[in-house]
Amino acid sequence: MMPPPAKVWNELTWPREFPLAFFEMSFLLPHFLKEGRGKISAYFTRVYNPVWTNPDGMSWIEALTDESKIERHVCLTPIWSETAQFADYVLPMGMGRSATTC
Repeated sequence: MMPPPAKVWNELTWPREFPLAFFEMSFLLPHFLKEGRGKISAYFTRVYNPVWTNPDGMSWIEALTDESKIERHVCLTPIWSETAQFADYVLPMGMGRSATTC
């Protein structure tokens, strides 16, 4: 079943200046927070390491360590990472195993 569309537009993941974006623009999140476009009460990263993955890792460190921008960060990860280091909570996940390795 398809979930209903959002009732409120989220400028932090779908900025209006990129109307043709097919995927969310979450890699721009720390820049939008620095501009003062909003703040985040709880940010969850799930098997995602933006500090290492994105080319602007230092801007992610600034955002993740500034509680006025991101109040609470929860990192769900199977490994310790650069992003987990700056999380308020790190929740472990199991390592997946494909059927071909069984």
